[in-house]
Amino acid sequence: MIQSPLNTNVYQKFQESLEYVRMADKYGFDAVFCGQHYLTYPYTMLQLIPFLSRIMAESKRLYFGTGILLLALYNPVDVAETIASMDIISGGRLIFGVGLGYREEEYDAFGISKEDAPKRFNECLAAVKMLWTQDIVNFEGKYFKLKNVRLTIKPLQKPYPPIWIAANSDKAVEKVAKLGHVWYANPHVTINTLKRQMEIYLNILKKIIILNLHLSLF
Repeated sequence: MIQSPLNTNVYQKFQESLEYVRMADKYGFDAVFCGQHYLTYPYTMLQLIPFLSRIMAESKRLYFGTGILLLALYNPVDVAETIASMDIISGGRLIFGVGLGYREEEYDAFGISKEDAPKRFNECLAAVKMLWTQDIVNFEGKYFKLKNVRLTIKPLQKPYPPIWIAANSDKAVEKVAKLGHVWYANPHVTINTLKRQMEIYLNILKKIIILNLHLSLF
């Protein structure tokens, strides 16, 4: 919806995107998701957060999702306040989709090592959830440190918007399930791979549910 060849009339493409959202609303779709990339040559691409914030105004029913926000490139305070703001603007219809991404040029341009990305991602997500659910946050990580931080704007959805995490490998899918979040499935693999990984994801969730039920009896 937001990525086009360089010779595209970007404003016209944006107007078409607004019409797509209106059509999705009219014909009973449930949600609209938008991706994110930087430095997209030879394509042009509107940035996710301002674009999604604008198109949300075209529907009072649809859910809108970041699909995906490149979380390892961000500071958790910025993410927490921005996503909380968007959730409020949408009337509590935001889905918080996040992932690592895969493009070296994006990490290089931000001065971040791609090898550090998984740990930065984990720290940022943990800190964001704390900022949304705690009055005063103290967080000590390798990449992010927060001391007596008080977030004055919280998401409308409680405890926070649904979190969808992109995962491609079996190990990453297992991790998403153990966190109890929604798996944002890989769009580039075969149906058979998705079926196998869905079984991995659901089996871990079932084990967590059974464990929680067992603990609740005591």
